[in-house]
This record gives sequence, structure tokens and C-alpha cells, in this order.
Amino acid sequence: MTSSNGSIHVNSGQRKVRNVFDADLFDEPENIGGATPLLLPHLVGSDLSPADYSALAARWIDPGLADGAHLRRVDSATGGEIVGRRGGNYSGILIPYFLPRSDRVREYRLRLDQPDLEYDSAGNLKPRQNYLSPPCRSNMLYLVPGIGPSLLNDPELPIIVTAGEFKTLALWRLANHASPDRPRFLPLGVSGVYNWRGTIGKTVGPDGRRLDVKGAIRDLDWIAWDGRHVVIAYDADLVNKELVRIARAELAAHLRTLVGKIGELPSLHFEPDTVPRPSI
Repeated sequence: MTSSNGSIHVNSGQRKVRNVFDADLFDEPENIGGATPLLLPHLVGSDLSPADYSALAARWIDPGLADGAHLRRVDSATGGEIVGRRGGNYSGILIPYFLPRSDRVREYRLRLDQPDLEYDSAGNLKPRQNYLSPPCRSNMLYLVPGIGPSLLNDPELPIIVTAGEFKTLALWRLANHASPDRPRFLPLGVSGVYNWRGTIGKTVGPDGRRLDVKGAIRDLDWIAWDGRHVVIAYDADLVNKELVRIARAELAAHLRTLVGKIGELPSLHFEPDTVPRPSI
């Protein structure tokens, strides 16, 4: 990538899963339920363990949804290699990212089994980083694998933006609960409350040094925003975290330039065998 004269250069086991990815719901060229199952013969890692499925069920992600999202178990050596780390325990659940309707893994994120701990400002011991990404990677939008243009381009379909891949998957289950003909809304995930922004290009500063250009990630351009009803649903702890409230306000300000009206949900909390009902 090059830049000159101050111009900005922008960064540009095989299994068929049922549940909300059920082939019987397919319409040509896209599943009317919204997500086309991807058949991927060369996934990193192994199948999820019974303990993984149990932990995911507590997040309102059932086995069919977990398998349809191609979540994978990795040992420490494999996890460390993927996220570019050494000298720790990097076993966990691997979360692949895909481009819309693509069967090619774009990138991975890793949910650690045993993250490092640290004390917060209140003196409580908490995980330092539950999730890791490979170094020097741009922030990306998380879509449920198989979602394609018909949902991304439908202004009548509401959108819920949340922070975290697992929350995005749980919301997708809710959107398709009780087998509607089509999802009730489209969930979009960011990997952190500020990660709808990132480095989107490079430019040259007054002294000739190359500088990063920050802004809204280009993945947001996948969506037809005009006329959408959009809800931002971050974690309940935002009431106690000023930085999270600021992050939500900044995202809302950006989205208002695209859609006008933004709604907010104060909390997302999923319990097994229950159906959360956010108002959208």
C-alpha cells in the first residue's frame, strides 16, 4: 500500500447443519431464513466438546447454531499460532469470520478457556482478555455465516448491533425463533464497543511519515442503512462503565448520519431454555 501527496489509500470435518440453517428453508438464491449453510472441508481445529456445547447453551446458542457458525475447539499450540502469541495457554473456541455469502474464512478470533486475570479499579479480580485476535489486523463486522445480500440490502428488516460474536449468534437464534418465514431482525456484531471504528487507510504526514487513517470500518458499507430501524444493544454493565456509554453514544451518532433514528437496549442477558424478547 502506498500513498502520496496526502491522499488516503484504503485497506481493502465437512458438515451440513440444520436448525435455523435448515436446507428446507432455502429459497433461490438464498435461504429465506436468511443464512445459507456453508460446507467447509478444511476448518482449523476439531469439533466442539460436550463441555463447549454446554457452555454455549448457557449463552443461548444451541448445538445446531454453534455448528452452523463453524465454531471450533483448538489446543493451546494451535490457538497461539493463530493469534500470534507464545508463552501462555491459548486453548479455547475459535470463531471464524466470513464475508457475506462466502465460504472462505476471512479471519479468526479466539475465545480463551483460561484468560489471564487482573484487578480492576475497584479491586476485583477479573479476566484481562477473554478474546484474542491476530496482531495488526483490522477490526471487522461479525455476521452469522451464510447471511447474504438480500438481508443486508432490505431496509424493512430492523438491525440490532451488539458487541460480541456469541451475542450476535444468540440474537440470530432469537430472530428465527418459532420458525418464522424470515428473520425478525438482523444482528450485527462488533468485537468490542469501539471496534466499529478502525484503521481504514494510510496517508503521509507533513514530515513525510506514513500515518494511519481512522474511521468507521468499511464492512459497515455492506448494509443498506437508509430507512432502517436500528437498535444498539450493548451489555448491561454500561450503566457502570462510562467508556462503554461513550462508545455507544459515538456509534449512535455515526449511525444517525445513515438512518436518522437509533434505539437502545440497556441489557442483553440470555438464559438457557428461555426466550429473551428485546423490543425493536
